[in-house]
Amino acid sequence: MPAKNAVVGFVMTTLCLAAATLGAAAEATLRVDGVPNRLVLPLKEGENRVLTATVGGAAAKSVWLAKTRDSRLRLYFQKAGANQFQLNLADSDVLAVLETARGKRTFRVFAETAEGEVVAGFPINYTTGKPDRAPARAPAQTPTFYLISTEKDAEPREIRTVSWQTWQFPQPWFDTDKIAVIEARFKSADSVTKAQATIGQKSWTFAKASKNTIRLKITPEIAQAWRREGALWLGHYDERWTREAVLLARPKELQFKAGNLISTTVYQREVKAIPGSNDYLIVHLGDITHGQVLVTVHTAEADMLIDRVSLRRGDRRTFDFGGQQYVLTIHKMVNLLIGNDWAEVEISRVAASEQAKIEALLRYIVQAKVTFIREGKEHKASEAADHLRKKYGFAGPRIHTVEEFIDKIASRSSLTGKLYRVRLPDGKTVETGRWLHEAVKNLNREPPKKTKSTLR
Repeated sequence: MPAKNAVVGFVMTTLCLAAATLGAAAEATLRVDGVPNRLVLPLKEGENRVLTATVGGAAAKSVWLAKTRDSRLRLYFQKAGANQFQLNLADSDVLAVLETARGKRTFRVFAETAEGEVVAGFPINYTTGKPDRAPARAPAQTPTFYLISTEKDAEPREIRTVSWQTWQFPQPWFDTDKIAVIEARFKSADSVTKAQATIGQKSWTFAKASKNTIRLKITPEIAQAWRREGALWLGHYDERWTREAVLLARPKELQFKAGNLISTTVYQREVKAIPGSNDYLIVHLGDITHGQVLVTVHTAEADMLIDRVSLRRGDRRTFDFGGQQYVLTIHKMVNLLIGNDWAEVEISRVAASEQAKIEALLRYIVQAKVTFIREGKEHKASEAADHLRKKYGFAGPRIHTVEEFIDKIASRSSLTGKLYRVRLPDGKTVETGRWLHEAVKNLNREPPKKTKSTLR
């Protein structure tokens, strides 16, 4: 029996090791070859630099280049073999994508597997130099693109082209629901050629409208894909397909991948796009000193949402975007003696009505003629309100309603679990949670002029 058990144990161990090896092999990997030691864009005339991405451990669905994983400004690699993809950095689209997107001059190569897993390569730094080449197309064949609005009597809007020759990279933003047609107009009928709109990896071809005009109707399918991907590229054919312009879709709201929380690390003096905003919402931190930092949030079109507010760890500020109210919280702040200071910024959705109820309840506490008892020690109402506001600041993005605020923040110690209590004017003590729930009922009926507890 001992020998038999030893054999069984050996077999089971071997099977477990084999399973572990297979499990490890199943993890997707990404290798990028062809990255130069120093990358200057655009490349010199006649120079080619091909990046080869090889995906291992899983079937690859797509590979692309972008500044960040969440950025919708992407340039997809072309399939070159089994799980192998290639991109030539000589393509002018590379610089257009990178310089249109905000952030540092760093990009990564990303790959998505058939199962939806996304893996990323190492950061690749680049610098920019003065272009030494001229446009390689006949001017007579270059169309001018126009947007036709759904609004009556609106004039067609000419689209600004992407031009690395003149460094015109920042592109305008559009409401996809207000675009009816995109037109490509040529100088003469003899110069008319093909044009197309590309969203992600799918393209739509323009149809002939007149002798020197071709057009594309923005169908619900195109509009939906445009909003989802965030960018629509316009191009035309003159011996090769040339991208002329990129139209960015103005988001209607922040996109949350899971739950009700967006978290991102921002270094001091950094300007960074907020994840889930299609690079439309920008957060900027000043110098982190003495445990505080100046925070600014604005749109890519320079609309100010939070204007240079000094915040500390746990501090919160609300801002409105697309008819929805959001809360920005400084969840963590690191002030290093040597190195670049940074902060962890959290953004959550909070219904305006619930946020207003919580703020009203905190004001109610400040004015209440009661004594709060926490960990056996007595505190004034104003001190209790300050303590609860700080706790709310730390856990706020995870609190959605005033009831959750009472039950998860204001009822007990987060360290010891001991219940908070309130001593009423008549000397009676009650649980703080019960007292606050009663206060909310009073506030919902009609805010009283004098905040006296109705508990007996």
